[in-house]
Amino acid sequence: LYVSSCHGQSCCLFEQVRARDLQRLGQQKVKCGTLSVMQKKKAMKRWIILHRDGYKVYLYETQQDDEPIDVINLKGAKVDSDKKVTKTKLAVAIEQSGLIEQPGVPKKTFILKAKDTQEQTSWFEELQQVSMKFIENNK
Repeated sequence: LYVSSCHGQSCCLFEQVRARDLQRLGQQKVKCGTLSVMQKKKAMKRWIILHRDGYKVYLYETQQDDEPIDVINLKGAKVDSDKKVTKTKLAVAIEQSGLIEQPGVPKKTFILKAKDTQEQTSWFEELQQVSMKFIENNK
């Protein structure tokens, strides 16, 4: 099963997504893939699903898992790819409540590391777009 993830007018990416992933997120448009999540100076590979309409990123230990091990709230999050912030190449930093403080959402920074520049750019643009969409809708 393939889900279209469009970026702009001229380019569409197709990502393989299992039917269970779509059911889990209520048939919403998704971006998914394996990224490394930096935890205590150690990179752990995780299956990541971006739920655009719900402003959330779900982190699973493996693609086969039913329950996420963590959830990143993008409502009001600051998304950055500057190496000064990420402290590593090819990474995206997500600071929960970094731009707009959200009740019940702790300030916590997640570092997601990609395998190459193209993947890092793609995730950065998607994450930033979702975060900014929330901010624009809540002005």
